[in-house]
Amino acid sequence: MKHFFLLCLSLLMTISDIRADVQVDTYVYNQELEALKNSEYYKIIFDHEDARQSTRELRRDIENCKQLSFVQRLVRTVFLSLDTIVVNAHTMPHLYSYINTLCASHGIKTPTIFITTKSNFYNAAASKILMSTGAIVIGQKIIKESSDQVVESVIAHEIGHIKYNHVNKMIAIALACCYAGYHFSKRMVEGYDSALKIYYGRSLSSFEAAGIQLVYNMIYNQVFTSLALMVLVNKRFERQADRFAYEEVGKGKGLIKFFESIEQKHQNHKDDLATTSKVLSQSASELAWYDNLFLNIDYYMTKFGFDLYRAKRWLYHNTPMGAHPSPASRIKAVQKYWTDNNIVESV
Repeated sequence: MKHFFLLCLSLLMTISDIRADVQVDTYVYNQELEALKNSEYYKIIFDHEDARQSTRELRRDIENCKQLSFVQRLVRTVFLSLDTIVVNAHTMPHLYSYINTLCASHGIKTPTIFITTKSNFYNAAASKILMSTGAIVIGQKIIKESSDQVVESVIAHEIGHIKYNHVNKMIAIALACCYAGYHFSKRMVEGYDSALKIYYGRSLSSFEAAGIQLVYNMIYNQVFTSLALMVLVNKRFERQADRFAYEEVGKGKGLIKFFESIEQKHQNHKDDLATTSKVLSQSASELAWYDNLFLNIDYYMTKFGFDLYRAKRWLYHNTPMGAHPSPASRIKAVQKYWTDNNIVESV
């Protein structure tokens, strides 16, 4: 009897340990956002009914002007153009607390936090221009569809961009290219002027010289700035921000779940097309021949568009043309870090 009692106690302790290891997804940020959207004061800002659009935009602008000075709004024009609202410790305390604590622990000033008022933005972005505190925008769709773990990993990635001054580095590269472009175009004008003197006995007019320099400046800056950003930056900044999230902040699990969700959305579109093809084939006998013809044309046009998107997506992820590595390669990077450092993680 004593042994039986000890066996039962051991089993209960084992079950308790297993339960303790299982991390249950929480959705505090989602609940917090919904509470904000449904509050009497902010409800109109998130209401995109056409009849209330002008009033909604005015209320949104009033709130943003209360939170940001004119200079701050000027620096954050890009984020404001995404139809966003500033949130703070009073409007979304849990979200603000996480970002503020994360930034404080890594020696970063807490950025301005924007949430999109539209519910179809499944993305996030961050920037820090010159000596500003920086800003981060979080798509409402991410918060609505993701667990807190995923939201926190995405935020950690974006804070990585601010920590490593990625936007300022890109500006510096662009300015360096512009400077080099100016001297290149100046040399080209001097060359044209010398050739004109030799063969035609005259010099370029100031108007001609300015026109030639402008053309070469535009060509040089467009081509060489793009090439410089692709070669020097390419996907390095994204990988560095990822590493900050999973190495320094420990949000590898959330990153993997986020990248898997992106891949799943792409797979869902592919599956929907396959299902639609099957339904169209099965319905052929019930459709008039002209309806069947036009529906098939519509289907193949849709499929062609998706195939073009897949090709563009592959080029974006696997060549210097795109800034972001593929979700699959980013998942492998997290898992490799776990393996190399003997970190046992379960997603």
